[in-house]
Amino acid sequence: MHLNREEWLRLAGLHEKDIPDLVILEGTWWDRKSYEKRLAYLENVRESQFPNMYLGSYHNQTILFCSAYGAPRAVEPVHIFGSMGTRTVIQIGSCGGLQNSIQTGDIVLPEKARIGEGASQYYGHTDVSYPDPHLVSRAAELAEQR
Repeated sequence: MHLNREEWLRLAGLHEKDIPDLVILEGTWWDRKSYEKRLAYLENVRESQFPNMYLGSYHNQTILFCSAYGAPRAVEPVHIFGSMGTRTVIQIGSCGGLQNSIQTGDIVLPEKARIGEGASQYYGHTDVSYPDPHLVSRAAELAEQR
């Protein structure tokens, strides 16, 4: 099934002005705590007609937040809101590492991600995905300030 922008907007109960500037996904099992903590940063929070996908504003930007653990759940908000026109997605959460130099609590900013799970392979027709280098640089700057 392929829906266009207007169909997704109607299903979500949104208008053009509501299209998020940014989608933030947090991969966690503890979604109740995640929603409490993350939504507290946003103003005018409301749930879209899609369950557990919340819109709000932060510094004059419309943000969609969704606790999405695992690729099958994460692909839903990315596909839906990407189809509406959202161009930036940030995934936060935890990860494991195989290098002794990575310690618990370290911030990891990937330079690329290998595509090996089910859905992503159908979007970019490639086996590697690269983040926006400007966003990675900015995230690194902010992490250094902490």
